[in-house]
Amino acid sequence: MIDKNKYTSFIKQEDIREFIIKNISKLEGVLDNFDIRRTDFMNPYEQRLFISVLNAFSNEISYQAVGGNENSERKMFLIYPDYIYEVELPVKLLRLYGNFKFEKISHRDCLGALMSVGITREKIGDIYVHKDFIDVVIDEAIGNYMISNITSIRHCSIKGKILPIEELTETEIELVKKDYSVSSLRIDNIIAEAFNLSRASAISVIKSERVKVNYEPVFSQSKEIEENSLISVKGYGRFVFISSNGLSKKGKIRISLAHYK
Repeated sequence: MIDKNKYTSFIKQEDIREFIIKNISKLEGVLDNFDIRRTDFMNPYEQRLFISVLNAFSNEISYQAVGGNENSERKMFLIYPDYIYEVELPVKLLRLYGNFKFEKISHRDCLGALMSVGITREKIGDIYVHKDFIDVVIDEAIGNYMISNITSIRHCSIKGKILPIEELTETEIELVKKDYSVSSLRIDNIIAEAFNLSRASAISVIKSERVKVNYEPVFSQSKEIEENSLISVKGYGRFVFISSNGLSKKGKIRISLAHYK
């Protein structure tokens, strides 16, 4: 029996802690039954947490992080005894076709439609929205269910098809670079400038647990942000802190951010 508290007691958010514990139970299944098991899809922060657990048992198990491809944000782990050398990847591509010319479909629209038919976020990997179709990385176990149950996104009728994951078509990430001046590299200052908020409003957003840095929840308004960090603020958007560029004449720090469109 794995001491789950040993590996999760430091995690502040209870829902994340419970999620990691749930997936540690799958690792236990491999250790007890010598079979192959897969976790739910995880974001990069959850992946880092779980890898630290997996590595503690590296003399007994092997594992692979599996997503749409090596660049995917969301990945699941395939865990198996260390004497197994070949495993079949448990991910498929759900391609959704529809007439999207007259109604723009967003990532949020697609995710909402998928979850409206009873699928949890943990069964869905990355989503790629194109002009004529949408590619969704999924756990192969839900493929047939999705084909039968998802029939529309917003007002658009759709049809789905299950394809090999190798046919995934990625989308280009569109970023808009903007320059700002801040008094310090604290998270509250940067968020206030990025979204044109008062500092008090930025602090309120942080305290309401809506801010993540590199997918990790942030609770302290005084956290210093490093270059190349990804900051997401629920309800506002996300951006990358590209660089700090010296001081202005007024002594403020010049910074460059890249906002996701």
